[in-house]
Amino acid sequence: MALDYLTFDSNTLYNADGTTPNYVFRAEQDVNGRVHMIEELGDLSLNLYRATTKKNRVYTVHFTLVADDTYSVAYLKNQWETWHTDVGGERTVERQTQSGAIRQLVAVPEDPEWGEEHANYIEVTQRYTAANPYWRAASESSNSANYDGATPVSLACNNQGDVAAWVRLVIDGAVDTPKVAYSTEWELEFNLALSAGDELAITCQTPAAVWYTPNGGSAAAAYGYRTAATMFRKAKLPTGNNNLTLTATSGTGLCTAYWYNLYESLE
Repeated sequence: MALDYLTFDSNTLYNADGTTPNYVFRAEQDVNGRVHMIEELGDLSLNLYRATTKKNRVYTVHFTLVADDTYSVAYLKNQWETWHTDVGGERTVERQTQSGAIRQLVAVPEDPEWGEEHANYIEVTQRYTAANPYWRAASESSNSANYDGATPVSLACNNQGDVAAWVRLVIDGAVDTPKVAYSTEWELEFNLALSAGDELAITCQTPAAVWYTPNGGSAAAAYGYRTAATMFRKAKLPTGNNNLTLTATSGTGLCTAYWYNLYESLE
């Protein structure tokens, strides 16, 4: 895989245009494993397969940090440690290849693994661990449609990634008891009446959250925001073209769906 540029938390680790001469890229490894959940039974002739889940993704790069008249090995090492501090939690790795594809991985940095130190260079291996084990597009995709009261309205969403993608929704009033459904697979219904200028922001990826912003006011966690039928954990878009269905008690507020196209691998 040819590497064009690589950044972490907006810090440029490598650029093929020659602007990062102190950071020599050597190699990379991208591992996305899986775990098979198999239950041991009393039957001596077999066990029972339950499911397969994803492991955390681990993306690893190897660099040589090279000193020059401006930057010493000690300076370069300290800068790398500062970029990869454990303060800050999840941050974004961004990688562009010569094919032009830009991919991001939301990950936490592990401790840098330092090789033997010399007067003018030092080797470092850096691992990034991602709880969400998929690379994503550099920006969210989106589409919008207006409610028409109880009359169903279709909201088209084209997931161009490799796997199902979490949906994020923003509903701008006025609309009463807005509902968003995907076929018979899942639905989200909100026991709220939005007025003109109000906004309801819904994040479905675990941990799910709903924020209500009244017209001219401040955002706050919404109270009484859903019905028993709401299924945040199922609110994903399968790959390809999909239609969400919008219905409400009344109102013509705007619903915008957002999602990241997700990818199994870098290429």
